[in-house]
Amino acid sequence: MTGVQTCALPIYWVTIDRNYAKEHGESALNGDYKIIKRKVYARDLYTNGDSPYEMGYDPTEAVKKIRKEVIEEQLNKLK
Repeated sequence: MTGVQTCALPIYWVTIDRNYAKEHGESALNGDYKIIKRKVYARDLYTNGDSPYEMGYDPTEAVKKIRKEVIEEQLNKLK
């Protein structure tokens, strides 16, 4: 996982594509960035589905619980 922030902390956006991180850092962050690389669990990543290159990273239990509740709510609507 590659991030354009200064550290891989909860609720940071990450990408699996180093070139994408560099392009984002140069454009959106005006060159004020540092690329870091960390291994993280896939279960701690989430996406809003608008880009295969951007994911949120949040390993906190509270957020996992909320995400689970939202997914269950959406699945119940399909029934």
